Amino acid sequence: MITRVDLNNLVNAALLSGYLVNADDLQLLTWNSGIDTHIPLQLPRGYSAIYIFKWNECYLKVGKVNSKSNARYQSQHYNPNSSISNLSQYLMNDPEFEAMLGDTHPGDWLKENTTRYNILIPERLGKNFVHFAEAFFILKCNPRFENTRA
Repeated sequence: MITRVDLNNLVNAALLSGYLVNADDLQLLTWNSGIDTHIPLQLPRGYSAIYIFKWNECYLKVGKVNSKSNARYQSQHYNPNSSISNLSQYLMNDPEFEAMLGDTHPGDWLKENTTRYNILIPERLGKNFVHFAEAFFILKCNPRFENTRA
């Protein structure tokens, strides 16, 4: 589970590097698993975000979007044909998840079975902080489907 404590830890880690962030500037939105509760909303104007998908006790994906990437934030991970790389594709290409999905559309499975944590970051904090926040949560969560760049 991602909580405000994790956001405070992120802010403290940034402070260690000399970057001052106010924890109150970061917003945590949680979309709980279930078709009626995991509803992908638009990225609010003026924000970048870190998003984290969690299934049971396993983190599946940590990603980031800038303020101009609403499609990535709101819909691409729920449709395997929407982009070159997305969580739906990863699920369909993984033998364990492919068997679990059966005939279920991966986007529906994600909504029904995963909780998604969204950390909204004001654009004014800059892209370097967004990169830092993504790396922080990749280390914290150790997501199963992380396609990090070398």
